[in-house]
Amino acid sequence: MFTPGPFVMPVDRVRPHAARHDFAYLTIADTDPLNPPHAVQIPILLREADGASPAEVSPRLIGHVARANPVWHLFDGRRRARVLFPGPHAYIAPRWYAVPDHKAVPTWNYTAVEAVGAPRVIEDAEAAVAILRALSEAQEPEPGGWRPDGEAAGTVARMLAGIVAFEMPVERLSGKAKLSQNRSPADRAGVIEGLHARGDSEARAVAALMAALDSDGGSG
Repeated sequence: MFTPGPFVMPVDRVRPHAARHDFAYLTIADTDPLNPPHAVQIPILLREADGASPAEVSPRLIGHVARANPVWHLFDGRRRARVLFPGPHAYIAPRWYAVPDHKAVPTWNYTAVEAVGAPRVIEDAEAAVAILRALSEAQEPEPGGWRPDGEAAGTVARMLAGIVAFEMPVERLSGKAKLSQNRSPADRAGVIEGLHARGDSEARAVAALMAALDSDGGSG
C-alpha cells in the first residue's frame, strides 16, 4: 500500500482499526498469471499470537470462506495474500480550503490497514469451530450471543462441510490515514466544517478522525 510519510498511521492505531473494520477484502494471485487475482470480502479477525515459540510471535488473521469458492485452493501457506481493512472515506472539495478554489484540486480522505501473509487451510474441525466462535464473539460479545455449540452444535456440524476455515500469519501490517495532514490548519478546519455540512455518515466519520488527529497534535 503506497503510503507517503505524512499519511503513515501510528502503530498503536493499526490493530484497533483492523478490529473495528473487520469486514475485509482478501486478494490473492491465481495460479494462471493470465487470470486476474481472486478477491473475496469476508469478516476477518486479527488475533494476537498466543504461543511462546519464535514461530508464534506474530499476529494472525482468521476467517472462513464458502467451500464452493475456489479461492481456498490457493491457501497453501506459501502463496502471499493481501488483506485490506478499509475505513471511512470522503470526497474533499477544493472550496472547503482557506486558499482560493483555483489554487487547489479535489482529493479524497480515507483510512485503511493492510496485512500481508500466506494463508493456510485449517483442516481440524475443532479448530474451525473455534474460528467460528471467535467471529461470533467479536460481533456478539454479550451473554446470550450466538455460539457454535449448545443447541447450535448440530447445525454447525452440518455447516462445516460447506465452509473452509483458514488462518494467515501476518508478515507485514501497516496502516494509512490520509486526513489532510499536508494542509494548513486553516485548510483542515475548512475541510472538517465542509464534511460536517455534507451530513452523511462517512463524511462525519472522516471529520471525527481529522478532529481527533488535531487534538493529538497532528501526528499521522
